Amino acid sequence: MSEMVLRSQWFDYFSKRILNDFGIVVSDIENYQPDLSPIVYCCLLNRRVINKKRKIIYSKAFLESNWYNDERWIKLKDLIEEGGDINCYMSKAINEWKAVDYLLYTYNVSHFHLHKDKKGGIRNELVFGVFTHDCFYAICVGGHNDIYKPDELIGRAYDAWPTEIYDYELNSKKNNKFDQGFFKRQANIPELQFNKANSTPIKNGKGEVIAHVDKFQHTLLVNLTLNDIEYKSIPYSVYCAYLNEIKHIEEIEMSLVNNVKADKMDLIILPEKKMYEVIVHNRISFKKSIPFRRKVLICTLYNQ
Repeated sequence: MSEMVLRSQWFDYFSKRILNDFGIVVSDIENYQPDLSPIVYCCLLNRRVINKKRKIIYSKAFLESNWYNDERWIKLKDLIEEGGDINCYMSKAINEWKAVDYLLYTYNVSHFHLHKDKKGGIRNELVFGVFTHDCFYAICVGGHNDIYKPDELIGRAYDAWPTEIYDYELNSKKNNKFDQGFFKRQANIPELQFNKANSTPIKNGKGEVIAHVDKFQHTLLVNLTLNDIEYKSIPYSVYCAYLNEIKHIEEIEMSLVNNVKADKMDLIILPEKKMYEVIVHNRISFKKSIPFRRKVLICTLYNQ
């Protein structure tokens, strides 16, 4: 597609947001092209926890553990309840836009460290749980090896909240087994990563399968090609947001070109008002305000 003025300015808006919000210079990104900037921005947001006050709901195992009264956890608990920034306790890969948090993407389980330095989370102690819009379901505190045991983490969630955060099939006759070793290879080898296809068995204390969990992915993963360059394992929600908004931007531009013969225009994006403003520089300049499309996910409002 030939160069379009408003679309180009939309790309530039996100390259500036990437620098201002995350301190990342887009020219340092491998295979970067201007068209990629909204996708990079949303991918960075996709693994982050939006800062907002949340109620913490504990599993029984967490409540009965020594961690419940540990001062390190209490510090993080206060941060979550107050709506502070928990992302500084996440993996140091939080600012790598192509990094895949396979536990989060595949099972919607977040994990973050109890300690941090200037670059992010450090040491082995990790908090595991599920963030929703208003709550954090605290499953347990574990170590790095637990990242590769989603079946055990989901089993604990089933014991604590059998109806709240996952969909379960009770008394299922399915015999599929979960292979922790294969999941670890998937998580660490990009070529093996794919969206979970099979349900995961939940066992009781005797090792008997009592339920299967399904329909709980944080996101699907897709491959995306922009200008003949392929980018792998892009969150599907990011892909949808990109298509939704770029289509709208292009429609706005073509409408102005066709109706008022506009060729010099400036795009102003106002997320707080959920509006675009376009200043058209014709013989008589004018400004046109266009609302964001409703009920669709777009890059500009991705964190909402």
